[in-house]
Amino acid sequence: MRSVLPFVCLAILLLAGCAAPRSDRPVVTAPDGVDCCADPERYPRLLVAGLDPLAPLFGRGVAHVHLRRGHLADRAEARDFVVSRLRPLDLIAFSSKGRLSGNLIPGHFGHFGLYLGSEKELRALGIWDTDAVRPHQARVREGATLVESDYKGVHLATPEEIFNTDAVAVLRPRLYTTAQRRRIALALFGHLGTRFDYRFDLREDACLFCAELIHHVMPELRLPVREVYGRPMILPDEVVDAVRTGDNRRLSLVLYVKSAGNGWQRADARDLGTDLVAAWSRGKARGNSPAGLRQ
Repeated sequence: MRSVLPFVCLAILLLAGCAAPRSDRPVVTAPDGVDCCADPERYPRLLVAGLDPLAPLFGRGVAHVHLRRGHLADRAEARDFVVSRLRPLDLIAFSSKGRLSGNLIPGHFGHFGLYLGSEKELRALGIWDTDAVRPHQARVREGATLVESDYKGVHLATPEEIFNTDAVAVLRPRLYTTAQRRRIALALFGHLGTRFDYRFDLREDACLFCAELIHHVMPELRLPVREVYGRPMILPDEVVDAVRTGDNRRLSLVLYVKSAGNGWQRADARDLGTDLVAAWSRGKARGNSPAGLRQ
């Protein structure tokens, strides 16, 4: 662990700066006046700009640092509960504070995945035997029914692989035609193998971070885009909270499941708002010092 500490100190500055846009509006206000998603730029712009060229190096290093297993990782009943309610093209927001990266990114949620569907669901959609899906049929049959973009790039994943997390929120896009769903699913399969965007820049089409993948294949969702440190990007908490409050009616909140290490619970929208505010309140209380991010 000591060998990565120099990288971690720098990565804290880089990732926290590159991961969160500045919000111009209050989203959720706590009694003490703390706003969800407000004022996330915690480090000097000059410092972030100087470290920017090293983003891939730091990003790969941080991605491999696990502080503990996710609280939902060994909760098979919770995982099955969530998976049984998923429909193709559902968005899944993950809160993973057992990972170093999950602590460096401001807020509650730090990652998105999508549910592609089982063989039966892909057949019903009419794309199972297409050229885009055929190379991945064996993997889907093995249970890799989800897609995500992380340090490995855009790839298929099983629920067991992706649910090493503490909390998940499922968002369902309002897609009205089969042709629309088919186009989006094929686009997701077409992106498999795309490199990860360590700079979190929506202008980089050749590589994609998790929310950027969604933005590419479902632009009709109009996810909130903000400019931060000179680049446009998407903040997961802002996406989730806009759905929770009804500001984005192109998505609906299906469920919110979380664990604090002792059992698990299906929470509601009020709990979700409380957790979002709490995450941003902690960040504000810790201040702008890298040491303030320790848990």
